[in-house]
Amino acid sequence: MLSEGIEPTRHTYNIMFWGFFLSLRLDTANRFYEDMKTRGIAPDTVTYNTLINGYTRFKRMEEAEKLFVEMKAKNLAPTVISYTTMIKGYVVVEKVDDGLRLFEEIKSFGTQPNAPTYSTLLPGMCDAGKTNEAKTILKDMVERYIAPKDNSIFIKLLNSQCKSGDMKAASDVLKAMIRLSIPSEAGH
Repeated sequence: MLSEGIEPTRHTYNIMFWGFFLSLRLDTANRFYEDMKTRGIAPDTVTYNTLINGYTRFKRMEEAEKLFVEMKAKNLAPTVISYTTMIKGYVVVEKVDDGLRLFEEIKSFGTQPNAPTYSTLLPGMCDAGKTNEAKTILKDMVERYIAPKDNSIFIKLLNSQCKSGDMKAASDVLKAMIRLSIPSEAGH
């Protein structure tokens, strides 16, 4: 492009970042991000979401958090995608409390969690043994009538509530499934 005299745009960089992260080329993505800034091309929400997603794929949450903070500092409102990506990253690195903090923050900024947000956070809460918090999040999900595409989270919720000895909470998971029109199976 450059040798033909065609200047890259923000869109060009966003596509390149996505490809670099998919092909696990973090250093190349970083180099092109610096190039983008050098050319005076300001990142937008898509740029930040792509970079944050890339860093979370590498389990580099400090860098992802820096980009998340930088995004907000530049008055670019994080979207539900931004928050869900950060939450997923924290769940993967077993920092569920940080994911929960962002889950609460998302609502304080007027952005509502969506099905992928719940599907990302709930299994992490179960794995971390945070069954009380999982109950609260499930209740919120049911009140908003948001049914996740991945129904396996209900098995995880049932297992964690049963292991904790809270059979009422396990029963509430089954009631949530009925309310959300999730078909129950013998395993449930």
